[in-house]
Amino acid sequence: MLFYNGLQSPYPYSTKLIDCFQDPELARQFFPEPISLVDLTIIPDQKLLSHQHAAAFQMVMKHARTRDIYLLLKDILKLLVDYPLPILTRDLACCMYLMQEGDCQDGEQFFSYVIEHTPQYGEEIMSLAQRLKLEGEQGIMRRSVLNMLNKGLSSSEIINYTGFEASQVLEIIKNKDTDIKI
Repeated sequence: MLFYNGLQSPYPYSTKLIDCFQDPELARQFFPEPISLVDLTIIPDQKLLSHQHAAAFQMVMKHARTRDIYLLLKDILKLLVDYPLPILTRDLACCMYLMQEGDCQDGEQFFSYVIEHTPQYGEEIMSLAQRLKLEGEQGIMRRSVLNMLNKGLSSSEIINYTGFEASQVLEIIKNKDTDIKI
């Protein structure tokens, strides 16, 4: 099954999975033809909202790039309250995907809104917000160190100029080619 929520609508590519392989004959041995396509870009919201437990996930996937995610957040939180997913982290994952993909200029406002309207997630949301803040700070540190390194500064110069911990700077430099978070 292919689940599509891309920018182009309707789904613009082949639904023949074997078209994606260099060896179509080998691919035919493992993949059935044709694949089922769920194109969220053409399914009306009212139809998605009728899908109960899947509705929140589908609405998030369809509208995550919405310009004002706060309008969507209200509907998503109502769905998560009305049809909670079996595992709490899946509910939180819907909110996190919405924040990351949507136009979220104010993370604190986003989290405050979620906590206010779904108090049952308060503790988990707060720890998630703290983790995201730390990851953001680490990402800024990584980019700063790598930018300075690319400009020809030595590790000791980077440490002196930034005030970052020497062990952190050296770790970033050591993993510069293998660290996918950069």
